[in-house]
This record gives sequence, structure tokens and C-alpha cells, in this order.
Amino acid sequence: WPDRTVADARDAARKMLGQVVDGKNPAAEKRAERQLSLTLRQALEAYLQGRRHRLRESTVEDYQQDVRLTFPDWLDRRLVDLTPDMVAARHKRRLKDSPAGADRAMRVLRAVWNHAREIAPGLPENPVRRLTATRAWSRVGRRTRVVPRQRLGDFLQAVLEEESDTMRDYFLTLLLTGLRRNEAARLTWQE
Repeated sequence: WPDRTVADARDAARKMLGQVVDGKNPAAEKRAERQLSLTLRQALEAYLQGRRHRLRESTVEDYQQDVRLTFPDWLDRRLVDLTPDMVAARHKRRLKDSPAGADRAMRVLRAVWNHAREIAPGLPENPVRRLTATRAWSRVGRRTRVVPRQRLGDFLQAVLEEESDTMRDYFLTLLLTGLRRNEAARLTWQE
């Protein structure tokens, strides 16, 4: 009231009661309909909210960027509308720009989808599985950037010529200790 009259409300209640008598659960059907209307944007937000305590802020930003870059036109699409063929085609298209980026974006989509299935059990199988089934994942090896032994003197000289004391000390620390760059960056003077 005032949008609905008492007579309209009674009619709606009778219809709902008829569905219950027929063995249907209108509340469950409405909930299932809401779950199946989950968009990629909503699923990504739910995933990030659910994992917020376990993910670094930089990881959250990377995931958001991967999805925005690879799936900008899918953000407001329902997950149920995304097919394995669409995923395979998008992966193939993205491989041309960056094989590692294509795989990373698909891993994010797979994680988001798996999380969405926990909150919306009516979702179909994860369409990213197609990439595994067809062996479409790229084979990008780990980066191994090292200063070749014959160039180590040049590298050390360049580090020593660095104007910033902080950067010079940082690179020397990396060079002499073998620490990872994030580990070295977090060191305090007391350490």
C-alpha cells in the first residue's frame, strides 16, 4: 500500500500459496534467480571481499586490473552467459598481446568463478576448465633475470655511481645478500 491494493495483495498471496501447494518454493526460486543473475563485476567484488584478509593490496589491484584489461565488456554480463567457447576465444586473443597476462587473467577468472559457485551453487561448471582440457595454457617460464658474470663489474660500477644513497645501498644489499627485492625493501635500519 499505496502501490498495491489489498485485493492485489490477496491475489498474489493466493498465487504463492498455490505454488507452495504444488510443491514449489517461491522463496528458493527467487533466491536461485538472484544467484544466476550474478555478474562478473559482482562476483569479482564478492571474491575480493571474501579474500580481503588473505590478499595483499597489490594483489587485489592486480586482479582488478587483469579483469578490467581482459574482460572489460564482460563486467556487467551474467556469469551464466559466459561459455567455454567465449573464454577460449578471449584467451586466444589475449595471448597475442601477452601470454603470461592471458594466463594470469584466466586464473583470476577461474578463482572468481569457483568462489561464485560457493555463493551461487546453481552456476554451471567453470568455463575456464576448457583451457586445461584443450591444453591451451601458454608455457611461459619463470623470469630469470640475472646479471651475467662477465657484466658484473659494469653492474657494480653503475650501482656505485648511483646518486641516491638509498638506491645504491638497496642494490648493494641485493647483490651481496641474495635477498629478494621485496624482502630487502622491507628491511629496517635495525635489521
